[in-house]
Amino acid sequence: MRPVLTDEEVAAFRADVCRVAEVLFARHGVEGVTMRQIATELDCSSTTAYRYFKNKEEILAAVRATAFNRFCDVIEEATRSSPDPRKSARNVGQAYLGFALENPDAYRMMFDISQAEVTSNAELAEAVARARRSMVAYVAPLIHKGILRGDAQALGQMLWAAAHGLVWNRPGRRRHSGTSVRANIAHWRFRHCRHH
Repeated sequence: MRPVLTDEEVAAFRADVCRVAEVLFARHGVEGVTMRQIATELDCSSTTAYRYFKNKEEILAAVRATAFNRFCDVIEEATRSSPDPRKSARNVGQAYLGFALENPDAYRMMFDISQAEVTSNAELAEAVARARRSMVAYVAPLIHKGILRGDAQALGQMLWAAAHGLVWNRPGRRRHSGTSVRANIAHWRFRHCRHH
């Protein structure tokens, strides 16, 4: 008879699966990874892995949700970091860059992987929604103080898209240093955080 696991033990094993799968998906692509490979990395059987996840698609959704939530933790902390909205915005930008450069596998899982049925997975759908909220929350105080003008949602999405584009699409992305990327994005993003 199988031992009954506590909720904490189940959560810990699922977290281990996500940790291993994130690396494998990022290195080999989702299609290039099997449940057997994930189980082998965890030193368990495929049957054991299937007790916690229905299929690879469910693991992918969990990996992506975990990555988005880790990202949100960092961004939300930066948003709360200062009562000065300009300083807070700068901190958000640095937090964004720090996460992207220090967690490349997670960043790739967030933005380089598409899933047709995101909304069918409640955990992933909520994590994506949280990320959208997090990346516009710091903009409203900038508008309130007259530092920026416009719609908070639209400006937040624009700044997010610009930061992502500079991180993801820069020439020689894998060869460039994190310092140069930080400088480029800081110059673009935070020159907008000035009084008109």
